[in-house]
Amino acid sequence: SASAIDADRHNPFYALGYARTLRFYGAAPEKIEAAFAETFNRWPVYPVARAEYARFLAEQGRMDEAREQLELASLVPDRTGGRDRAVQQTLQLLERN
Repeated sequence: SASAIDADRHNPFYALGYARTLRFYGAAPEKIEAAFAETFNRWPVYPVARAEYARFLAEQGRMDEAREQLELASLVPDRTGGRDRAVQQTLQLLERN
């Protein structure tokens, strides 16, 4: 099946957009996780995607893995500013648990 990833294989935004879309529409966690995995296979240090994956993991109750992803997200500068919002949302989830 075609996906947003296929739209532009040279732009990490499209791969992340696919994971976001699946999450927004309530797809099975396995599908969402597979979309993030595909993103990281192509762009392993994409900070916004790492931060959003951390939020997804925290929502699934996988707090230790979420913390690991937040650490990875902080390794590379984010010029878009999207990482910071996702990091804050994840930290709020982590504080509740």
